[in-house]
Amino acid sequence: MKRRIIISAFILTIAAALGAVTTSFYEESGIRDFESGRFDGISVSENGELSLAPQMQVLLDKSDLFVWSLARGRGGELYAASGVRGRIWRIGQDGTVNLFASLQATMIRSLAAGPDGRLYGAASAPGRIVAMDVDGTQTILARLTNTYIHAIAFGSDGKLYAACGNPASLERIDPVTGKVERLYHAKQEAHFLALAIDKGGAIYLGSDGNGVLYKRSTDGTVRSLYDAYEDEISAISLDAAGRVFFATATQRRRMTGGNFEFGDSLDMREKEQRRQDASESDDDEAKKRKKVPHKNSVYRLNADNSVDKIFTMSDTSFHSLAVDAQGTVYIGSGDLGVLYRVSSTGTASRLLRVDENQLLCLLLEGQRLYVGTGNDGRVRMMDMGRDIKGQYTSRVLDCRANVTFGSISWNGIIPAGARLSLSTRSGNTNPPDSTWSEWSAPYTRMEGEKISSPRARYVQYRVEMQAAAMDASPRLYSLKIPFVHDNRQPRVRSVMLTTYHEAKNNKKIKLNPGQCAITWQSEDDDNDTLATSLYFRTDNSSAWRLLKVDTSQNQIVLNSEMLADGWYQFRIHVSDRPSNPDSMAKTAHADSRRVLIDNTAPLVENLAARIEGDSVIISGRVRDALSHVSVMRFSLNGEDWSFVPPADGVFDSLSEEIRIVLPLAGTASLMNGSNVIFIRACDQQENWVTAGLTFTVTLPRGAAGEGSERRYLLLD
Repeated sequence: MKRRIIISAFILTIAAALGAVTTSFYEESGIRDFESGRFDGISVSENGELSLAPQMQVLLDKSDLFVWSLARGRGGELYAASGVRGRIWRIGQDGTVNLFASLQATMIRSLAAGPDGRLYGAASAPGRIVAMDVDGTQTILARLTNTYIHAIAFGSDGKLYAACGNPASLERIDPVTGKVERLYHAKQEAHFLALAIDKGGAIYLGSDGNGVLYKRSTDGTVRSLYDAYEDEISAISLDAAGRVFFATATQRRRMTGGNFEFGDSLDMREKEQRRQDASESDDDEAKKRKKVPHKNSVYRLNADNSVDKIFTMSDTSFHSLAVDAQGTVYIGSGDLGVLYRVSSTGTASRLLRVDENQLLCLLLEGQRLYVGTGNDGRVRMMDMGRDIKGQYTSRVLDCRANVTFGSISWNGIIPAGARLSLSTRSGNTNPPDSTWSEWSAPYTRMEGEKISSPRARYVQYRVEMQAAAMDASPRLYSLKIPFVHDNRQPRVRSVMLTTYHEAKNNKKIKLNPGQCAITWQSEDDDNDTLATSLYFRTDNSSAWRLLKVDTSQNQIVLNSEMLADGWYQFRIHVSDRPSNPDSMAKTAHADSRRVLIDNTAPLVENLAARIEGDSVIISGRVRDALSHVSVMRFSLNGEDWSFVPPADGVFDSLSEEIRIVLPLAGTASLMNGSNVIFIRACDQQENWVTAGLTFTVTLPRGAAGEGSERRYLLLD
């Protein structure tokens, strides 16, 4: 299940109509929500439930790199083989630790307590069996031709059996005489890494090379039971019913076979697992290889010799197994030091994680599980039968702004005698620092309790559990943290005004003469519904006047002819009132640039005609109250329009002088007698005016218009 705030996507999902006063929730449930938190004595199952994990106690910490094997002595003492220097430690029942034996730079990979009271160690390399008396006296019992001895165990016949490598073989050693007998040699394998013997004397071996589970029956026949997808079987363990569990620890990425499922048993990842092999390059072939998964699994061999895969994880290796009387499987991983558990019903959970990287060996005795670790080498003891406590701290939850918190509630089970409580803290930095509030007093009411942490942007919750034993642990399935944002002010990001004249060169806006468009962009971080109103004011007034109210659009086209001529400014005013009560509503506004509204044509004034020498001079003036004069033309006696330049040569003012020179002998359209001239002009707002003047002239005989019979419409 995806982690979420109930409002939108990313971690957001909406629960009701969006708005500043809508209550939102952080709803936590499932592995994907819980995996990013900090686990301290708390585990999470594949079903996404939090419950108590066993308590861990460090029994041995002697600065060795590895603890390879654990064995219980006949006197109740615990032995641990550590490091690469062949040291064996004795841990008494009272917790005292003593160096029991040192084999002088020889690595001891496996220990076995013999029925004769002696402790036996498998030394490499070369392969030797060392017998140790109760006082630590050492005797080399047998020298093997194998380079490595990976695992040893006593059979019901009192003989010692060894799984060896280089070559991969099964050896039997007489603990009295030291005689070595080779029972099986697998030429196609490099090593036998794992060994287990059932009550009937059958021996199970796990290989490195092809990843095959072998069985040697009591009659001496050997056959392969299962060829795993992985190429290394690293651990084997049997339950009380005789079922065989085996784990893999391959480090290579391989193409999958038809019997391999890609899905991980736990849909979660440790952050440190996201890595790239240094050997991989960026070429296409390397990219293809990177897509091949590096996975390992735990399998179960059933009584009918069928095999079930009960657990799979990406980017980790499994080094150790232990199975209790109820069929619960404990799995020790490499790389990240995580202990997993698979119940007898098949439910998988991440039980706990330790600081060390590798869980190399497990020893299960009743309600206690002993763990030998690597990097660093320690022995830890997990007690599942005593009073236990645990704590889970969530990741930092981001509410995106200062919020007011509601009542925290959760769904879970609290058995009689157990305890489960939650607490919260809040702050405005990520990660938390000294400015955050202290953890609140515990919340104990599952149905809901008001969060006492102060208003802030970030919040964390903490779960605390306590029970007399693991099987009486509380369980937390989900929780909700409700919050309400402060109503944030909306914003008007821009206001753009476009006149008809400007729109002629704008393909996105189409306007008719006399129109102007006001376009704006507004936004609200709370996703509130915004009501927009349009105001205006003139240059000679400071008061804003309402022009249009509560529009839901982001553009208004105005007919400017409804406004008097003058300079105007427009204001866009937004309010989130539709999503908030009046007492909480907030507003914002932005103003347009000043714009000239000019719908009045210029005036043609003082239009007159006079004779100067051999020409008729037409004079006058075009004047506009607000806009510069931009065009002047004339038409004499109905002929085509001709351009009239301003007297000073530049159209740059509200008033431009007219001066038209018509030579009496050189103007073809000038008539002897009555003539009419039309003056047409416009301002920058394209307001046009036309005026006419009638005048009479006597042309010299032989001029173009002398004696013409054409008739004209004369204007007063």
